[in-house]
Amino acid sequence: MTIDKGLINQTLFRIAENAIRCYGSNPGAYPPGINGPHNDKVTNVRVVSHYFLIFYHLYFISGEKKYKSWCMDAIDHILRYVDKTNHFFHNRETRGKDPNNGLIGQVWCLEPFIVGRELISNKQLEKVKKVIRNHDFSDELSLFKYPVPGSNKPSQRLNYTLNQQIWFAMIVSKFNDVFLSNIFSSELVSFNNNILNYININKQGLLNNLIQIRGFRNYNLSMKNDLKKIFKSVSRLISDQQKFLRSSYSLFSLVGIVNSNSLKEKFDLKFGIDSVLKKHTNNKLLFSDKNVYSWGYNVSGIELARLENAINGNLSMETNRLLLKHLEPTPSFRIPDDVTYKARLYELIYLVANYQNIY
Repeated sequence: MTIDKGLINQTLFRIAENAIRCYGSNPGAYPPGINGPHNDKVTNVRVVSHYFLIFYHLYFISGEKKYKSWCMDAIDHILRYVDKTNHFFHNRETRGKDPNNGLIGQVWCLEPFIVGRELISNKQLEKVKKVIRNHDFSDELSLFKYPVPGSNKPSQRLNYTLNQQIWFAMIVSKFNDVFLSNIFSSELVSFNNNILNYININKQGLLNNLIQIRGFRNYNLSMKNDLKKIFKSVSRLISDQQKFLRSSYSLFSLVGIVNSNSLKEKFDLKFGIDSVLKKHTNNKLLFSDKNVYSWGYNVSGIELARLENAINGNLSMETNRLLLKHLEPTPSFRIPDDVTYKARLYELIYLVANYQNIY
């Protein structure tokens, strides 16, 4: 089936106009959400970053200046959350959790600068480049780190979540393509050459989301302890949550892989994206009303459509049905965080927009 672009654009107009009616034209006044089922205390920089992509798309197809004006204000607002730290986009204020929200928090905030590149000044661009460069790279493991605040030069922490590593590498590659930069150029080559070594596909055909480092004795003590903490926290999850997490984040990782030209080719040769896609299409866990990591957080119907459209150029009837569930004005599925969910519907733009030739 072909994608109903008219219906999707109508949905995006409805989301934007409802946001303006509820929150006004000042991006700073938009509510922050709670980071889905994680119930975090967060800044509103993620929600504003997502809404930027909706408003920019509507400006592009309609030419209405109110959408462009909102986007210009949003860029200033997003960059204020770099000024607060001088090292990264400040996403989260929950005690005991990193304010970056790992690598993925930075991805959310970088996306607007790539898609809306024509609105970015040189001064703003330099600030964004600095944020990217503030992330270190482990040559030993070929994985990215993120800065942890606490001093003038923050320490760095490895991120062991597969989807976050894939999306960060993908977004930096896109940034380099758009702005003709070479940030992490050699590191990205190393990442793409080695990341498949960390990808494991289980019996259900899903990608395991935790990067497992083999050969603990080869790494320093702090890294061992870091890994042990991660494994311990994962083991505390109840079995149903583990299934849901694996289902939703496996799909999220695949979307990142397919959107990375160099990684897509490597993955297809090793695992076969078509065969993995079929597993996800038939995976009932992804679309269970009990799965708070799916409908109301990872928008799995949209992501499955993005994946299938990228691979096959169209949608199956079942995928189209799942996509349409997200376009209902009053969704019947469970949404733990309505604010973040509505903003997350920005992913619809990648089903209808070919103007950037990015995703």
